[in-house]
This record gives sequence, C-alpha cells and structure tokens, in this order.
Amino acid sequence: MDTLEWVKGLFEKKLRIPIIILIGFMVYFAGNKLGVGKLTNGSPGKLVLQGHNRLTKEEILQILHIDSSTTVEDIDTNEMEVRLKRHPRILSAKVGVRSKDQILVQIEEKKASMVINMNDTLYEVDSGLNILSVDDVRDNELFLISGDFKIQEGKIVSPLLMDVIQSMDSAFSQYPNLKERISEVKLQKDGNLVLYIQYPERLKVYAGTNLDALQIRKLYVSLAYFEEKNIKVKTLDLRGDDAVFQ
Repeated sequence: MDTLEWVKGLFEKKLRIPIIILIGFMVYFAGNKLGVGKLTNGSPGKLVLQGHNRLTKEEILQILHIDSSTTVEDIDTNEMEVRLKRHPRILSAKVGVRSKDQILVQIEEKKASMVINMNDTLYEVDSGLNILSVDDVRDNELFLISGDFKIQEGKIVSPLLMDVIQSMDSAFSQYPNLKERISEVKLQKDGNLVLYIQYPERLKVYAGTNLDALQIRKLYVSLAYFEEKNIKVKTLDLRGDDAVFQ
C-alpha cells in the first residue's frame, strides 16, 4: 500500500465515525419526535390532552404521575381519572385508550368566579365558593372580595359573603361598566361594605351594610357625574339618603 492509499483509508475511517454518531443522533431525535415507545407529553405511547385551560400540560403529567419512563402498558385509566378528579381545579375528567399507543385525557376545569382575600392569602374560588387555588391566581380579570371568612372542607363558608356576591352580580348585570371600575369589595367585621374604585380615579366608597339596587344606582350616577364634570373625589358615602363626597 502506497502512502496516498494509506492516507485515503485513514481519512475514510475517521470520517465514518462522526457519520455513524450523526446518524445515531438523527434516529434518536426522530424516535422522540414521533413518540416511539414511551408515554410522555407529545410522544407516545402518546398522551393526547383535551380541555385543559388554566392547568398546564406539565402539571397534568405530574397529577397523573407520568414521566419519561411510563409506557402505555403501565396505564390504569380508572386510577388516572380518580387522580384528576381529586384536583381542586378539575370538574370532570375522562381517560381512555385511543389506540394501541395513544391515551386520550379529556378534562373540564372549574371556572373561577372571584378571588377571596383573607389575611393576605388569595383564594381563587368558583361560583359555589369551592377553593380552586391558594396564592395561585391565574386570571387577572377576577373580582376581589376581602374579609374574614371560614373555610370548611375546601370551601369558603359565609352567608354574608353570598349576599355580597349576589349584590355585585346584580350590579354588574345592570351596569356592566362598573365591573372594570371596582377593584375590590371589603366586607368589614361590623358588616359594612367598602368599595374601592380604580378607574378613572382611585376612590373609596362607603356602601353601608346593604348594597341594594338603590345603592348601586347612586354609585353609578355618582361616578358618571364625577367623570362628566372631571371632579376629583377621595371618598363617596352612600349610607344616607343622598350620596356625599369629599
């Protein structure tokens, strides 16, 4: 073998090793991309998620105890449904085998209605006051109510709170523009309500113990008057027959 042939053979031998490594990486990447063998998010056995909104895919995998080593054969669909339904954000869940290498997970999440502030802890709750989260608010558009309430079996319990919620629902249905103006309603220990207005100017409103239709109308008319006349007001008192502002 002459020198030229020896150099050529050495070059081809050295080049062959990186090519083999490159092919190996390509096969590995393709296997993960197509989901060969394992049950992970996006790679089957493939886990197909439907209906989740506030919960992330990663959180759902954690709830289901699924990781990169889980296979389709490891799955107990009934057990997975039980785990999902135990989560406070999940209203209903259904898990089924879609094909020999696919698991379908369908979730319906509870809808958060408001945020309750108790002792500087934020509770995201649904319309039935069931607690969905603690200090983990995921919707910045939710209405905020502050006060001291009781918690029983994962639910906030307070007849006064329910009265406030019904009053605010009535107010927002009559005057939708109020919803973006009121940032917080505080239920004080003596039963009086204080409303905090954030738009167009910050304003504190004393509403008394009953936020009825008349109080709501006085609030709406007063705010409209302040905006029309460009009057700067710090406080508004609705507890008497007339609205008094300073």
